[in-house]
Amino acid sequence: MNAIWKVWAIGAVLVAAMLGPTATGWSAGQQAALMTTIMQGVGDEEKAKLTAHLWEALGEYHPLLPAEQVGPAEQRALAAGCEEDACLESVRQDLGVPLVYRLRHVDEGYFNHLYMTRATGNGIEHKDYICSRCSYKEYTVILDRLLRHMHHK
Repeated sequence: MNAIWKVWAIGAVLVAAMLGPTATGWSAGQQAALMTTIMQGVGDEEKAKLTAHLWEALGEYHPLLPAEQVGPAEQRALAAGCEEDACLESVRQDLGVPLVYRLRHVDEGYFNHLYMTRATGNGIEHKDYICSRCSYKEYTVILDRLLRHMHHK
């Protein structure tokens, strides 16, 4: 009976390993790209801080391609007239990376809407968060939550 349990336990470990991130076609060590962050109603200084934090936070999950490499692929996709989700997928394929991210932040006075999109070989994922008059510190916490959500599905 013990031998059956050992075989079952080993099988369960192997199945769990197969169902991890590599089963979706990517792993935390693979390169990713971050498309231009879209921010509406946000000041230049705040844009720079939020973008820097996003690069730092996302860099903890994946080595990121330099913006100089991503920019031309993004421009080619936009020139082809793609829509939001299709642009991410187009850039992903153009760069040959398993993941492409984009953050949209809209400040509408009282409400702030942060919307993260991720393109993978398995499709497009979205996650958003709304807060009211968020401080910079709250934005960074929200960005971290959005990234954790994207990586713990």
